[in-house]
Amino acid sequence: MRPAWQFVLVIAALLLINVVPAYIWGIDGAYAWRLLSWAGTILLFLVALIIVGRRMTNDWRGVLVDKRNVMSLSRLQLVIWTTIIISGMLTAAIANVVTPLIDPNTHAVTHIPDPLVLGIQPEIWGLRGISGTSFVATPIILDRDPASVSTNTGNTWEWADIFLGDKTTNDGRVDLSKVQQFFFTVIVVAVFMMKLGYTFATTDKVMFPAIDTGFVALLGISHAAYLIHKAS
Repeated sequence: MRPAWQFVLVIAALLLINVVPAYIWGIDGAYAWRLLSWAGTILLFLVALIIVGRRMTNDWRGVLVDKRNVMSLSRLQLVIWTTIIISGMLTAAIANVVTPLIDPNTHAVTHIPDPLVLGIQPEIWGLRGISGTSFVATPIILDRDPASVSTNTGNTWEWADIFLGDKTTNDGRVDLSKVQQFFFTVIVVAVFMMKLGYTFATTDKVMFPAIDTGFVALLGISHAAYLIHKAS
């Protein structure tokens, strides 16, 4: 099947998985179906990224591979945040549009006001900006001294690249700054997903939850240390 048709099917599936459950399970006021819709949306986003990766490198992990033929931590973080935030926005917006509100006394059906106003907090864009900064800054830093940068020949990348050093002098050893940044990212993503998932399952109108500024600062410090270490 050609990639264009594959994307058409993914888009159609995104709409179906977010709209159909509302009319099957949403009429009784239960909102657990939104969690299933969000999970399905995340899965379909990953399918789209796999299609792109295969077109780029003939490997389903291709979107994580940088110009050095190495699987990149900064690319992984960007993929994670883009997938979680964009999928959450899509599911929240559609859920707000299609979710019926039923008056318990009159049984009249109304709809959520301002369904596309999701209340996305600045801290969320801050998290997205931090990962984007690392994605842009990493190749700039490494290009300052290309002779010392480790590369792979051909399709020899592997998951271990994410945690190994980027220089020829340390590409066989674990880079602790990468390990720290990876786990900080996992923690912040897990907290955000739990908060947004709770909102999906318990509230009439889905609004993006606030994130503690301490988490944003923690991730920002981690990224800064990672980039300083890479530049040293």
